Amino acid sequence: MSEKILLIDGNSMANRAFYATMGRMMKTPTGISTNAVYGFFQIMFKTIEEENPDKIIVAFDISSSEKRTKIFSEYKAGRHKTPEDLTMQFPIIKELLRMMNIPIVQKDGIEADDILGAIAKKEGKKGNKIIILTGDRDYFQLVDMNVNIRYPKTIMGKTEYIIYDNYKINEEYGLTPAKLIEVKALMGDASDNIPGVKGIGEKTALKLIIQFENLEKIYEYIENSDGKEIAKATLNKLIQDKEMAYISRDLGRIDIEYDYEKDLGINIDSIRYTDWRTEEAYSYLKKISFNKFLDKFKDIEIKKAEDTNKIEENENYSIEDILKTDVKSKKKEDAIRNSRNDYKKEKELLEHKVREIKENIKLDLEIYSYNETKKEEILEKLEIANNELNKTDIELDKSIEIYTEAMKLVSVGNEKLKKAEEKIAKFIDEKEQKEIEE
Repeated sequence: MSEKILLIDGNSMANRAFYATMGRMMKTPTGISTNAVYGFFQIMFKTIEEENPDKIIVAFDISSSEKRTKIFSEYKAGRHKTPEDLTMQFPIIKELLRMMNIPIVQKDGIEADDILGAIAKKEGKKGNKIIILTGDRDYFQLVDMNVNIRYPKTIMGKTEYIIYDNYKINEEYGLTPAKLIEVKALMGDASDNIPGVKGIGEKTALKLIIQFENLEKIYEYIENSDGKEIAKATLNKLIQDKEMAYISRDLGRIDIEYDYEKDLGINIDSIRYTDWRTEEAYSYLKKISFNKFLDKFKDIEIKKAEDTNKIEENENYSIEDILKTDVKSKKKEDAIRNSRNDYKKEKELLEHKVREIKENIKLDLEIYSYNETKKEEILEKLEIANNELNKTDIELDKSIEIYTEAMKLVSVGNEKLKKAEEKIAKFIDEKEQKEIEE
C-alpha cells in the first residue's frame, strides 16, 4: 500500500521563518528568541493539515558537503554567517520535533538536499507519494510523477504554497525537471558560490538548454560547427568557462544515489506514524507561550480535563495563583476548572438575588436598576462568558481572560445588589417604624 511521505528541509524552512518574522519580539523566559521556531511550526502545521501525510521526516544541514568541497574548494565560500539569534533557535526546533516523535536526519559533511533527494527518489520508485517542503529551488530537479515540491511564495504580503509537479515545472521553465541541472551549470548560483559560466544569466541559460538540451550537446555543437546559432559574446563565454560549466553541474546536482540507509541507519519502512500531538510537546508549547498552536492539541486538552476529575477536593488554586505563579500545567487546568465552578455559583447567587428583589419587593425601578451597568447587561455578559468557558477547545489564556472579566461583572453585580439591599432594608425599617408610630 502506497504512503504519502512529507520531507522537510529544516534549514530552508527555519531560515525563511526567521526572516519572515524578524519584526516579532518573541522570546523564551530565559531571553532566547523564538520567532524562527514559531514560523517553522506554523509552516509545518499548515502543511500537515493540508497534506495529511502518513510519515514525516525533517533533515538539517550541519556543515557543507565534503563531496562538493573536494570538487570545488570555494563551494559555499563567502556565505554570510548565520545570525546568532537564528543559530540559538535550531536546538529548540529540533527538541520540539523530538517531543513530537518526528524523525530528524542529519550528518556532518552531508547536506540535507542529498539526504532528502535520495529518500524521495527511492521511496517514489516504490509508488509512494513524496512531498518536499522547501524554499530551495534546487529541489525542483527532483520532480517526477511521484515527487512534488511544496514551495512557499509571498504574494501580496501573504504566504501561499505552490505545488511544483511536472506540469508546473514545464509551465514555468519550458523544460523537464532534470534539465534544470543543466541550466544551473550555465547560470551558476551565487548563494552557494557555484560559479557557472561567467556572464550567463538565467534567461540565456534557459534559452541554450531549450535549444540544445544539455552541456554535452552545446559543446559538441561548438566543436563541430561554425557556432552561428549562438550569439558571439555568449559563444566566447561558453568556450572560456567550459571547465567551470561542468564543475558547476556536479556541484548543483543533488546526489540521489546517496546511501542513507547504510550511512545514517535510516529504514523508512520501519518509521511508523505516531501522533505528533504529544503531552510533552503541548506542555513545552505552553511554556514558551505559543498559545496559538494549542488548539491543535485538543485531544490533550480533553485528556487533561478528564484527569481533573481524579484530583482531591482540597486541591484548589485561585485565579491569582494562575496569573502570578508558574503552576504546573495540570494544576493550571485544575485551577481553571475550580474557578469556573466558583464563578457559576456566584452567577446563580446573583440571579437568585435579583429574582428575590423583583418578586418580593415592589419598589421604584431605581432600587433594582443600576446607573452604570444594568442588571440585564450583567446577566447577558455572564451568560456569554459561561458559554465560552464551557467550550472544550478554549485556550487556557483565553479562559483566564474570560473568567477574570466575568468575576469583575459578578463583583459589580454584588456591589450594586448590596446597595439595593441597603435601600430595601432602609425602606422596610422606615415602613415598620411608620406602622409602629401609627
